[in-house]
Amino acid sequence: MNDAIQSGPPPIPAPFLLDPGYQGTLESDAFRRRFESLIAMPRNIPAYGCYALFFSVIFVVPAIAYIVYTRSPEVALGVCGSGIMVWGLIAYFAWVYSGGWRYERRMRRLARHGTLVQGVVASAKRVRQTIPGSDFSEDDDAYTVVALEIKYRANTPAGETVHGSGMLRRDDLLNAELPRPGTPVWVLVLNRDTHAIL
Repeated sequence: MNDAIQSGPPPIPAPFLLDPGYQGTLESDAFRRRFESLIAMPRNIPAYGCYALFFSVIFVVPAIAYIVYTRSPEVALGVCGSGIMVWGLIAYFAWVYSGGWRYERRMRRLARHGTLVQGVVASAKRVRQTIPGSDFSEDDDAYTVVALEIKYRANTPAGETVHGSGMLRRDDLLNAELPRPGTPVWVLVLNRDTHAIL
């Protein structure tokens, strides 16, 4: 009789966390704060600000030279201020046009108002991910890491099935067994278009 009890279905595994940093945060709103703090803007977005700063300097240097040679700081400062405003506006509209503003706004809404539900792994695989280097440092070259990509499915609170994927560098799983299809995962869901695996 004991053998019959032990031969029952295997226990359901604990939900797998793509980001182990969420461990111990799911019992409170701590996971929301972590998610919001980890909202990753596309790497090219901060570059717009750097380019704007660079081109603003182009206006600053001539303005300083103008002050030195003509002793008319009012005109020079006006030129400098206009240059900074122009390139600041260019950087802002480039950010908006690229979708950075919409992406960040959507992710912040997900962090603050999303519902935590259990989904399941559809597939898991290791992928090579190239991390681009900096445009402003010769020492910061692009490099490749092995990341874990998980495709998942889950149901929204309204009962709609959603599908998505997430990728994160997981050196600890480089040679370990990956989660199998059907393994439960935690998914933060706002609606059928906005969701993310934790």
